[in-house]
Amino acid sequence: MMMFKYSLKKTLSNRMFIFWSFVFPVTLMFFFHLAFSSIYADQNTIEPRDVGVIYEADNPFTSFFGTVTGRIDVLNIVDEDEETLYDLLGQNEIEGIYIVKEDIVEVAMCPKYSETDSMIIKTVADYYIREYDLVEQALTSGDMDTVNSMIDNLNSQTDYVSQKTGIYQEETNPYNWYYYATIVMGIMFQAMAGVNLVAELQADVGERKVAMRTSVSPVSKTVIVLTGFFSRLLVSIVISSFSLFCMDRFFDIPVGKRMPQLILFILASNMFALSMGEMFGLFFKGPVHTRGNKGTALIMTSVFLSGEMIATLPGMFERYLPIVNDINPATVLNFALYRLVYYEDLTSFYIEIVKIVLLTVLFLTVATMKLRRQKYASL
Repeated sequence: MMMFKYSLKKTLSNRMFIFWSFVFPVTLMFFFHLAFSSIYADQNTIEPRDVGVIYEADNPFTSFFGTVTGRIDVLNIVDEDEETLYDLLGQNEIEGIYIVKEDIVEVAMCPKYSETDSMIIKTVADYYIREYDLVEQALTSGDMDTVNSMIDNLNSQTDYVSQKTGIYQEETNPYNWYYYATIVMGIMFQAMAGVNLVAELQADVGERKVAMRTSVSPVSKTVIVLTGFFSRLLVSIVISSFSLFCMDRFFDIPVGKRMPQLILFILASNMFALSMGEMFGLFFKGPVHTRGNKGTALIMTSVFLSGEMIATLPGMFERYLPIVNDINPATVLNFALYRLVYYEDLTSFYIEIVKIVLLTVLFLTVATMKLRRQKYASL
């Protein structure tokens, strides 16, 4: 128990470890929040377009058009005479004018119209012409449910993205990937605790006095390794959990409602990071800070390839070189977290977790065996 407390205090006193595993990721998420919080909503929210209507005929075709357009959410009908409408159009005060003739609807756009404006306004005209007979029958029969259904369908024509049902349990936001990648980055930096753990057990790497005391201790090397590992794991789990809490509560990024699976992810990912750090500490050459720097370089490369800076990278690899995603630990963890939050079916989540657990078991086995066998002549 005393060994556990000592290791726990030593981990908590490591300011650089706390900074890179918690302070830096949360700070980065704060800046993401400033940059991305409203972009997705702005890109996927269609403001009503101001349009005018000029009727050049008087028949059911023209009267029904006025009824339909007056109830479409994406249009704001400007009620002015023809001359005023053309003046407003020329001054870019309105986006377009519908010119309704006997059996056709023409569209006039303002000089500075955008492609989005054109698409929305022309879609309404084309849809009405194509569906006029059905609209006429529904209005004539008084079947307003059918009319409302057609209007809703018309509004849906302006959606940029439609999600395939049965796959996602939450509305997806592509910008959230940056937050999940940042959480994973913070977890990956827990590897530095693993590097320090190994250094404490190697007299030729870390603090010589600490390693010497460990080597001559009557406690078995396996117990010492596991005590140090689980004390650091406790700190790592607390840090990761609080980072996820901050992401959910302060930055409004969903973490899902599957608490048992989320706990599994936190536990598995942090155990993997610590075991990976032990491998860095054992097999990299040089003093402890050099081994840590080499480990940091590998972690940052892995995090970059997982989409921390360019969210589309994993998608590109998945299409052209999927093996990169399969062997890149940061991407595996990102996929696991993303699928846990958004996917209805958790099969792919468990597959990613199995990958991580198998690597963790391998790393821990190799590290424990290697540390148990190390001897120092100076002792």
